[in-house]
Amino acid sequence: MCDSTVTTNLTVSNAVTGSQTLTICIGNSIIVGTSTYDSTGVYTDVLPGAAMSGCDSTVTTNLTVDQCIGIQTYSFGNGINIYPNPTNGMFNIAISNANFKELIITVVDVQGRLIYNTIDKNIAPDYNKQINIEELAKGIYYIKLNNGTEVKVQKLVVQ
Repeated sequence: MCDSTVTTNLTVSNAVTGSQTLTICIGNSIIVGTSTYDSTGVYTDVLPGAAMSGCDSTVTTNLTVDQCIGIQTYSFGNGINIYPNPTNGMFNIAISNANFKELIITVVDVQGRLIYNTIDKNIAPDYNKQINIEELAKGIYYIKLNNGTEVKVQKLVVQ
């Protein structure tokens, strides 16, 4: 006959959720996490380990695609390219036809810890910036681009 007592301490963290309502013009798309959307709808994305607690974050996007008749303006340009991805730690952010004055670039790890943060002003129409995070451990990181009116998040793999 054996007597034993097992004590388990369990901590349940609150879910981290967010929502955004966006409108884009036909022919454009948005990126949320690793997903790209170009049609009207409500989309839910889970960003693994993106919260400060290390838990997953859930983002709900209510997207409207409009005809945008008249002069079209693109605040984030016609395209964002983060390359190479996967990377060894040195990567580039290129934005074509950028139409904004300031860009906040943030890189976080999967636990949501801030790795890199910068604010670039006076953005050129064909923006290009090289970032070096070679000293970091191999893994998954998230790049957040914020131009004051839009926020884009993209996953970056460091090998």
